[in-house]
Amino acid sequence: MTHRGAAVLMLPVYMILGGCSPHSTPESSSVMPEVHESTIPEFGGPYAAEYREAYRTLRSEDGRAIIADENITEAEYAEMVSAYGACLRSFGIRFRGYNPDFSHDYDLPEGERHEDGENQLNECAARTGEREINYLYSSALKNPDHLDRGTLEVACFIREGLVSPDYTVNQWQKDNLSREFPIIRSDKSAADLDRCRRDPLGIMPR
Repeated sequence: MTHRGAAVLMLPVYMILGGCSPHSTPESSSVMPEVHESTIPEFGGPYAAEYREAYRTLRSEDGRAIIADENITEAEYAEMVSAYGACLRSFGIRFRGYNPDFSHDYDLPEGERHEDGENQLNECAARTGEREINYLYSSALKNPDHLDRGTLEVACFIREGLVSPDYTVNQWQKDNLSREFPIIRSDKSAADLDRCRRDPLGIMPR
């Protein structure tokens, strides 16, 4: 039986905890040791801190080249996706592509343990810089000015009539922990909520 899985868009662990990269370093000529601080480019945009940490911890030479100018192009993103998919296929994993929220789906080979599949996903992510590049690319598309997520979502909730006009960011911060929001239910509330969560500025293609 083929096992299906979904990998959510992951905020790289170092961006949450200030620790090391979330994946082990595979033995590969494309995987490099952590760089010295003095060799990190000067990043200055809205995501400068995230770019700096990604460049410091990325183990992929190609990945570092992609983010070095602080501008991940559509072609460069496609290059990463192609390399990531090829790596997964080398393990017999069927890569089914990315979803609108930048998560992705895959099928493990018949009989493969989930734990082994996770290790292979982690290895391919390390080889290609998938997690860092996917996070930086999608974040710049969805929130180019790096504005506060809670503020954006609350504004979207109110704009779409999902909550009362007096709903606040403080309330959102509490509700976001449980993912339970005081939504005013309607025929389209579920779709509107999903859209506000994925793209609160409404700038992504639908």
